Amino acid sequence: MNEWLATHLRYRVLLPKESQAPNLLVSAALSASHVGSGPLRLEPQYMNLGQAAGVAAVQVATGRARTVQSVNVTELQATLVAQGVTIRTTTTSSNASGR
Repeated sequence: MNEWLATHLRYRVLLPKESQAPNLLVSAALSASHVGSGPLRLEPQYMNLGQAAGVAAVQVATGRARTVQSVNVTELQATLVAQGVTIRTTTTSSNASGR
């Protein structure tokens, strides 16, 4: 995936509130404002979200996290990068403008 296509989609977009649905990851029916919904229409974002959900589920299944809501996001990001997923963890003026 090209660097300019990487967008800021936070892990928490996959998570309902733990009190309402513990250990549920939702990778296809996300709730977002009109600002956040634009990048969600792109197929690469769905692939990345699905992969992130799978990596998070492995953290829980292997005992590295108690619930999907308590997943170590830094570890999740490192695993995704090691698997070839392009992510951005910081915002700069050039990244924010999409250049």
